Amino acid sequence: IDLAQLVLGRIRVDAMRLLRPEITLKDVPSLVMGPDQTLHARVANLLSGATVGVIRLRDGTLHVPTASGTEPVRKIDVRLDASAGDGSLSSSGSFAFREENVKFALDCGAPVATGESSRIPITLKMNSEPLKAKVAGIATLDNGLQIDGDLKVGMDNVRRFLAWTGIPLPHGRSLRRLSASGPAHWNGMTLTLDDGAFALDGNMAVGLLAITPGPRPRIEGTLDFDRLVLDPYLNSDDDAAAAAPSAARPALSAQAILKHFDADLRISAAEILAVPLRLGRGGFTISAKGGLLASEIGELELCGGQAGGRIGLDMREEIAKVALTINI
Repeated sequence: IDLAQLVLGRIRVDAMRLLRPEITLKDVPSLVMGPDQTLHARVANLLSGATVGVIRLRDGTLHVPTASGTEPVRKIDVRLDASAGDGSLSSSGSFAFREENVKFALDCGAPVATGESSRIPITLKMNSEPLKAKVAGIATLDNGLQIDGDLKVGMDNVRRFLAWTGIPLPHGRSLRRLSASGPAHWNGMTLTLDDGAFALDGNMAVGLLAITPGPRPRIEGTLDFDRLVLDPYLNSDDDAAAAAPSAARPALSAQAILKHFDADLRISAAEILAVPLRLGRGGFTISAKGGLLASEIGELELCGGQAGGRIGLDMREEIAKVALTINI
């Protein structure tokens, strides 16, 4: 504490250290929130003219509200630096969430007023075993948090990431080595990559992809592949089923990735491979909602000719029902 400023009645804490704090976040009912308690105002007040320059938090626990109560974020070790006094904030540290350790660094520049809104330059880096990500862009808080910028994401095992977020999938050889990069927009509900580059299981594509998180995530997109190998998805559960106890095999074999998601995808490829078949150019759509899946196959090059058709899959019961129509 600056004693000279204290004598003048101006209290400013240069640095504060918190050891093993227990912090609980509580939702404020929107009907009682005044103009100075909106998300925009609270963040602006936090960053501008802060009375604490640096906060060092060690071995803390943060209790986050959920639909069923609260969930803890443990082993928080964070340094927050707002000593510049211009609304900028620099933070870095680590925490443990659902038994995974996460390291991060977040830099927020000074807010720039543009009319009735403020634009905040941000850079976020996150590193953990399930997920590695980097975002550099501009955040606005007028209608909730929105971010526009460049995004890079990498996952060695998508199934591990989904299990970490609360969506367990059966074991399998697919959904490995995911990467995504490109211009991105977060509108508070959906993350969209407008002109992205993607890779999954060795397959590479360009196009648009939009992901809406939630208990049942929704994936929408238009993806164009040079070469699409389908083998990992046709045989992904064989090893898991062989290794599982006999009682568990029927449940594993009935599982499908899109049983856990809603989707609306349009996919095209210059070459499609599904051993022992080597197909030419083709395109298909995938629409899934509530355990019902429909796929339209159009203009698939096959043995010098063309094939098309429709596949319907009902995964709402333990035993899936399939309807197949093929035109050659």
